[in-house]
Amino acid sequence: MRVVVYLDDILIYSDNPDKHLKHVHEVLRRLRASNLYTKVATCAFSADTTDCPCIVIGLGSLRMDTSKIQVIRD
Repeated sequence: MRVVVYLDDILIYSDNPDKHLKHVHEVLRRLRASNLYTKVATCAFSADTTDCPCIVIGLGSLRMDTSKIQVIRD
């Protein structure tokens, strides 16, 4: 299980889709055990890509956010 926490964002990623569901369940269980909760409206489950500060993480890829690059160019 790989979990990355950045400020108030939690990124959970796994090599195996079947194990991923267990990993998500475990992270949510640990949050609840610590009296921490998430807003379902702000969660994205089973996403193929996600935006993190300045980077886009996808299936087998990691790239800079093109909108951030454009701001620097301009």
